[in-house]
Amino acid sequence: RGGTLTLLNHVTTEQVNVNSGTFTLDLNGHTLTSGDYNTLVVGGGSVTIQDSKVGGVISNTRSDGIAVYCYGGNVTILGGSFSSKLHWEESGTVSLRGGAFRSLDSKAGSWLSAIPEGKALVRDDDHSVVDASAKTISTPTGSYVLADHEKHDWQAGKCACGREHTDHTW
Repeated sequence: RGGTLTLLNHVTTEQVNVNSGTFTLDLNGHTLTSGDYNTLVVGGGSVTIQDSKVGGVISNTRSDGIAVYCYGGNVTILGGSFSSKLHWEESGTVSLRGGAFRSLDSKAGSWLSAIPEGKALVRDDDHSVVDASAKTISTPTGSYVLADHEKHDWQAGKCACGREHTDHTW
């Protein structure tokens, strides 16, 4: 079971649950939002989130709401903007390959395992590198995005991105 769901309009829905199958959610420049505590919950299977156009958003209208909650299965993010929290539990797998994030919260450990080697989380406004070894990364304004990371800035025994690089390219 699976397939691709492409948003053709902005959608407000109740919580969406994925427990099996392989799915692609294409935001297609539109917004998926919910007033429930979670907008998209992945408990099994595999979900890839992309935005084939500019401006796609997954959000939640609650101030403490979660855009994507992964407690099992796999979530791969290729694009889209996440103006509400992306939450990751220990039994799930999250892979960040693109996207813009306001808040990242992990019970699975640091965000480093979700970020490809050679990439780092940076602020979208000043392009400062963010320490992704933290379990919670949040900003009241702006977003965090992935960027190429070739120059390492060593601070307290590790790079500003949170990794202990072995190539030592400065």
